[in-house]
Amino acid sequence: MSEDIDDDAGRIIFNRFLDFFAEAVYFADLAEGENVQAEIKATLIKTSILYGVFSLEAAANALINSISFVGKGKSEFDRLPILGKFALYYFSRSRKMDFDRGCNEVQAIDDLIKFRDDQVHSYLLHHFLEKDDKGQVRFPDINRTNHLDLPLVPYFLKSEDAAVSLKAIDSFLEKFFLEWCDMSVSEITEHLFHRLVTAPTTAFPMTRPVASLVESAMDRMGLRLNFLDRHPFNARLTDG
Repeated sequence: MSEDIDDDAGRIIFNRFLDFFAEAVYFADLAEGENVQAEIKATLIKTSILYGVFSLEAAANALINSISFVGKGKSEFDRLPILGKFALYYFSRSRKMDFDRGCNEVQAIDDLIKFRDDQVHSYLLHHFLEKDDKGQVRFPDINRTNHLDLPLVPYFLKSEDAAVSLKAIDSFLEKFFLEWCDMSVSEITEHLFHRLVTAPTTAFPMTRPVASLVESAMDRMGLRLNFLDRHPFNARLTDG
């Protein structure tokens, strides 16, 4: 059964990029707290890294949604991997087939995607436990990512791994948007924030409160977000 839609209510496009990124910062900040049990700390760090990857995918999806497709349906491009979506958007702007996949910024993102994939794909882990000279059990076969050196077994994550992962996302997006795509901050912000299609009768927040709550933590972790206008963190969408 359909319902009548009130045209005066307005229409808003939601973008989850900043929600996910701010939540990733929030979990990373919690992990740095004192007296956090080791397993809880590892869980918070893992969650931070995963939410960081979610933010990347949200950004990639926002860019794909901004492209006018001719011929192949958009649903086919929705199935592209994260970096494939960024590459498609890059091509739509530059007509160049791909950006530099070998640079440090992209290799770091490859690591984060590998970490995410490793967590969500179920398989059996075989670890051969050994003892050191003091009789303590050690784990000699923990696989790590190539560039960021993230352990693929979350228990061995350290607090700095969350900040390193978030910095990697920040650096990649800055390079992608500002250098490779030569976009203005206002254009990028329009893609990555909630935005109006038609004006609502009441003001609507441009971001969730968590974005403004973690600004100081972002600064402390060295997350610059130079590709975004941070003023809207506390702003609201209005028709004025």
